[in-house]
Amino acid sequence: LSTATPSTPVCSGTSIQLNLSGHTSGTGQTYVWQSSTSSGGTYTDISSSSSIPTFNVNPTATTWYRAAVTCGGNTQHSAPVQVIVNPVFPGGTYTINSGAATGGTNFQTFADAIAALTCGIGGPVIFNVQAGSGPYNEQITIPVIAGSSAGNTITFNGNGATIQATPVTATRHIIKLDGADYITFNNLNIVAQAGSTFGWGVQLANGADWNTINACTIDISAVTSTTQSNSACIVGTNSTNSVTAAGDANYNTINNNTLTGAYQGIIINGTATGTLAVNNTITNNIVHDFYANGIELTQNDGSVISYNNIHRTTRAAVTTFAGVELGAGNRNVTVNANRIHDT
Repeated sequence: LSTATPSTPVCSGTSIQLNLSGHTSGTGQTYVWQSSTSSGGTYTDISSSSSIPTFNVNPTATTWYRAAVTCGGNTQHSAPVQVIVNPVFPGGTYTINSGAATGGTNFQTFADAIAALTCGIGGPVIFNVQAGSGPYNEQITIPVIAGSSAGNTITFNGNGATIQATPVTATRHIIKLDGADYITFNNLNIVAQAGSTFGWGVQLANGADWNTINACTIDISAVTSTTQSNSACIVGTNSTNSVTAAGDANYNTINNNTLTGAYQGIIINGTATGTLAVNNTITNNIVHDFYANGIELTQNDGSVISYNNIHRTTRAAVTTFAGVELGAGNRNVTVNANRIHDT
């Protein structure tokens, strides 16, 4: 078996191609694939007789596979290979604690916690970051998580802990929601470290919808570059290197955060061809000491910018100022009760 290697872990329902290596073939030679719940157990045919050795399966439970190879009336069996099927991650409450190893209900890093979600979730999941732990020196990406929904949410309670990184040009984010939905970050410090040339605190990309960034501190002040796409506290774009490129993040809530530094505090884009970014809500944030723009939307529909405190009180090197900028293609956008001062 060449493509299903011993003890290969996969998610339930993943397509696996079974194949043979090191075998010879002859006229009239046939292959029948078999499966069993144990290595030495009773094997059952799962394929019809075929003249080719490959066969695709979609296992939903851990299974052993072997091939019955028949030539000239003589049948031989390949060595059994186990394919381990990882279950969905059960709903519940877990911890992230850098001071303890990953195991049981604890994860030592954010990356370990996210890896546990790879095969989807079976219920709402809460990760409580241990107060006083860290800092966590990580850049994390959360992809689409199967099973996430309005009822099955994923929450990271930061409890004042810090996740920090020194991003590079190819990976400018510290936290990236790459198509992930129904993710919440509460009370987490997100920091670009000293010496950073790039820094996007949180990136919403590729249809990241229904997410919440609440009561977090995002500090990108270490990035002093005056190039727009090098820095932003929160950015909605599908690009890896341009904050002004098209995006499609919808129904996200950004509230009660303190956003410090960067070229711009928040920039969220839709797509000019008609896929607007819909109903994003930006409320009750402090957006301050940015280089140029406080909050900027392009190609948004129904988004709300309200009750934010936007200023550059202590930023020394600045360019022209925009507190709230509505770029091309916006419609039905509400800008209400913001305080814009000390430009």
